[in-house]
Amino acid sequence: MDLAELHLPRSVAYVGLARSIVASAARLAGLGGDRLEDLKIAVSESATHAVTAAQRDAEPLVLAFGPHEGAFEVHVLSPEPARRDPAVEALREWPDEGGLGLTLVEGLADAVLFPDSAHHQMVLRFDLPARTDVPEQARRSSGAPR
Repeated sequence: MDLAELHLPRSVAYVGLARSIVASAARLAGLGGDRLEDLKIAVSESATHAVTAAQRDAEPLVLAFGPHEGAFEVHVLSPEPARRDPAVEALREWPDEGGLGLTLVEGLADAVLFPDSAHHQMVLRFDLPARTDVPEQARRSSGAPR
């Protein structure tokens, strides 16, 4: 998987920059309209949470993003655990300083994943629309209807 990585100081002052850069990459990958707006809000919420969960941490805010398997993915890495534990639903109670919560992010993204890894991370997936800009000659050779 080839994703771009963005490393920013762990400060809420950089959340807007992260949102703009990720949104530009998503637009280039084919995400548009309301889905692009949903991505912007979800990135803002998850990045704000990653920043506020570890405000005194010197590690940078890290986002890895790009198209992958028919979707645009955004990986938000955090030094704090981001996994959902049935016994502790603390993620649903994100801080009031800027987060509306995991529930909002789950409602905006097509999928929110918490993979096991050395880093604590949340993966936001936004399905990309099917490509319709296939050249005529490629459609003919593949047997696709005209």
